[in-house]
Amino acid sequence: MKKLFFLSAILGCVQWVIAQDTGHFPSFDRVEDICYCAVQFLHPRQVVKNSNNYEVLLALRRPMTLEQLAATGISHSENQILLLQSQRLIERDGNMYRTIIPILDSLHTSALRTDSYETGKILVPEIVDDCRNLVEHLSSEGMPHHAFSILFSYVLDGKIWKVMEKKEMVTGRNKESHESWEGNYWILYNKRKALQCGTNTMSVGGKYSVKINWSDGLIRLAHPLFNSKNLNNFLKEIDANDKVSEPSAFSFFTEIGVIRPDGSINIPIIEDSDANRIHAFAETISNKLTEALQTKVDIEAITHKYGFADTHEAMVIFYHEVMWDILSELVERGVVHQPAVFASPQTAKLSDVRDLCFLLRENHE
Repeated sequence: MKKLFFLSAILGCVQWVIAQDTGHFPSFDRVEDICYCAVQFLHPRQVVKNSNNYEVLLALRRPMTLEQLAATGISHSENQILLLQSQRLIERDGNMYRTIIPILDSLHTSALRTDSYETGKILVPEIVDDCRNLVEHLSSEGMPHHAFSILFSYVLDGKIWKVMEKKEMVTGRNKESHESWEGNYWILYNKRKALQCGTNTMSVGGKYSVKINWSDGLIRLAHPLFNSKNLNNFLKEIDANDKVSEPSAFSFFTEIGVIRPDGSINIPIIEDSDANRIHAFAETISNKLTEALQTKVDIEAITHKYGFADTHEAMVIFYHEVMWDILSELVERGVVHQPAVFASPQTAKLSDVRDLCFLLRENHE
């Protein structure tokens, strides 16, 4: 219950500070915009970056009429306002318009990350032993250096979202929606100074998909890995044969160690089955972590404190911050170590790239 006390103790103070709205915003290329969403044909970022839409959204954080908006000196057109409405970035109530995606200024973002840091410290003890067990298993399989990427891309920023959707802690991303995008999109300032990485997932509709835990350093070092044609051909080959029949045709994958000289796969293969140890560890960690989020975080307080639309939106945004703090705490405790490509991108070798890749295999039994 430590977190609940912490939130209630600082809530009034920080709300008063935030109410002054004295935080700052830079140009769009210096903010951190995040999308927990399924995109059908138009990413919200494309809309926000276009024309002066970002400036319009900033202004409409305070509800106002279009006449009042014009009086601020921000130009706009009727079609522009209609586009922002159709993309669910602003809403109209009578003759008043307001931005409905969360945009947190420097004060809000700093306060949010203070809360997430404290929460990460509280949550890590709930899962640290299971994380160590996962690392030990990977070590026993001869793949200890994959621990960071699997823990991040498969568990903390992967499976746990599905568990939270199942428990109705967050709203699922409807991939069948006819909207141009479905889910949550928000903007924070400043960008996090600690390690930032992401996950690329590629599939050709077969039984395998490949996940790559990427960073800017990785893209510079191993840009052929992000060539869609290379990945398509690789996935089609292993979908058909569970290995590569002609390794010479995939020289880059052989060079970085994803493929052995005999064509067999040299990265972890995770099957969505309890028989797969990695999957089983991930399930345990995800279930324990979501339970701790439910019992140790007052998400109602977070919702009101930052003015989020509802607890679902609040959990998406808050957990996305907590996720980084959990990862940092696990690194600080020595449970996992940053891959060489992340820790020392200037001196990393091509063979280090293998540590950031793994395969998912669908269970058709």
